[in-house]
Amino acid sequence: MLIKILITGAAGKIGQKFIQSINDKFFEISCLTRSKIKWKDKSIISYIGNLEDIDSLKQIPKQDIIVHIAGITHSKYFKKYVIGNVKATENLVSYFKNFNIKHFIFISTRSANKFSGSYGLSKLMAEKIIIKSKLPYSILRVAEVYGKDMKGFNLLKKIINFPIFTFYPYSNKIKLSPIHINDVCSLLNQILMSKAKNKTFIVAGPNEYGFKELCEIITEYYGMKNIYVPVPILLIRVIAYFNLILKKPLIYPDQVARLVSKKSNDIKLLKTDFNFKPKSVEDLVEKI
Repeated sequence: MLIKILITGAAGKIGQKFIQSINDKFFEISCLTRSKIKWKDKSIISYIGNLEDIDSLKQIPKQDIIVHIAGITHSKYFKKYVIGNVKATENLVSYFKNFNIKHFIFISTRSANKFSGSYGLSKLMAEKIIIKSKLPYSILRVAEVYGKDMKGFNLLKKIINFPIFTFYPYSNKIKLSPIHINDVCSLLNQILMSKAKNKTFIVAGPNEYGFKELCEIITEYYGMKNIYVPVPILLIRVIAYFNLILKKPLIYPDQVARLVSKKSNDIKLLKTDFNFKPKSVEDLVEKI
């Protein structure tokens, strides 16, 4: 009998890559999305709904595993983060708690803390809901995800592609631990095949980098001779607040907060439980 798995956020880049990586010989894959998607794999079951509306979950039958990827990553308003990340998780937990699911897998963030702005705080609140529910769970605090079509390095790419000069955010507090999407998907598939450990894991690359250091690795690979110009983080904060007048801001104040907040890159627990061995940016620079 196939294991029934429901994936939220299936329309996103991580969700799509993850679905492509799943061995459907073992799983019956269902997805909850806001609008209809034509999947190449005709065996995928689609449900149209909104996590913010618990009634839209009633169409979904009993599942064995929930992989909750959906969430709000950028917004001008704290309320939207609460609705999209906290309320949505609360609804999902509340509905499926009645079905005695075997494993609730939550894609969180390394920035899940009180000092990473509204996004980080909302993810932390969602984590607490899952833990308090007593459902069997695995929480994955994922670092910056990169790879083809991934959004994790969007800002970095824009900065590097600027002619001649590379203006980069400068602060000693900025520490990035990028992880490739293939490593994320491989890990998720391992977790799917294992019992819930009721643990919170840091999912990050093997190395930690400053912003300039990452820029140098990429520009060197492509043979670019850029002149690096540091931009104080305080100035970026000011710009982030003033550009909120735009319909679609270039950068949100919340992004600055999570960029400089203190985050763990300790993957020892993953190494112990899943023999996790992610590749470095240097090894995969051609895939950025």
